[in-house]
Amino acid sequence: MINDGLSRAEDVDDCALLATEFAAAATEAAIALATRDIEDAGLTPPTSPHCWVSFGAQARGELLRLTHPRAGVIYDGSDPDAHAYFAAAAGRLHDYYLASGLDIAGDSWPEGCHPSMPFDAWRQFYAETIREPWKHNLFARRELFDLRLLAGETSLLHALSALVASELKEQGSLIPLLANDTLANQPPLTFFRGLVLDAEGHESAHLDLHRLALQPVSDAARVFTLGRMGLGCINTLDRLMEAAKFAPAHAEIFHRAADAFRIALYHQTRTGSATIAATSLSRYDQRLFKTAFQSILKLLELTTATFVGSV
Repeated sequence: MINDGLSRAEDVDDCALLATEFAAAATEAAIALATRDIEDAGLTPPTSPHCWVSFGAQARGELLRLTHPRAGVIYDGSDPDAHAYFAAAAGRLHDYYLASGLDIAGDSWPEGCHPSMPFDAWRQFYAETIREPWKHNLFARRELFDLRLLAGETSLLHALSALVASELKEQGSLIPLLANDTLANQPPLTFFRGLVLDAEGHESAHLDLHRLALQPVSDAARVFTLGRMGLGCINTLDRLMEAAKFAPAHAEIFHRAADAFRIALYHQTRTGSATIAATSLSRYDQRLFKTAFQSILKLLELTTATFVGSV
């Protein structure tokens, strides 16, 4: 249904919203099945507060392809029975992903965390990441700053978000490092003789839309949100629009980057893969991508110019 409704790049906003709600509902159903299974096996559900949250692309509202959602649980660790219960529930949830035929090959969690942790462990995870990002593989952890409630007590997520926002205000090293990391994956320059040409003159027959277009824009949008608003909004397009309000002199850069993001997400969804052959693109699409590449590069340059200088 999502693919049928996605006839042009401008449809990405509505289709992404629908797809994200479907993915969230499916994840909630899988959580309910997982907890029912372990309770049938004899584990007693704890009475202490808990909540299930989504991270990364699902939290940002960018799942238009059938892929595994990243979900975890935050719980009050004062109940000794909660540890075993939620660890078992998270494991059973993983089993349901497998049974559903989802590709979970890349579903690895950064060192220092896993999908089932008490509130204090999550708080420590974010605190150490913000205070000493150079010690804790910030690049691998960055997407865990995109989180959204799936089910359970909202108070736990609100409390964790408040602590993260407070840490971000007090510590000044994380944002410049995140901004610098946006340069890790820069868009190519252009298309030449049916090949993708990057800034170093390397040629490729394929275009990695996730690594060279979607990820850089999402990363830059996250930097502006964390740097200006704490956790703030989550969706990449919403983040870009909010950034345009905070920096009206650069509003055109944010708007053009949003258009580039829509184009890349549209083609990724329509082809069913993050990697597409350059020869499969029409000349019109190639021209669109050339403009999109320039817009993404300008966003990355603005991101580093705004935040890296503050180290």
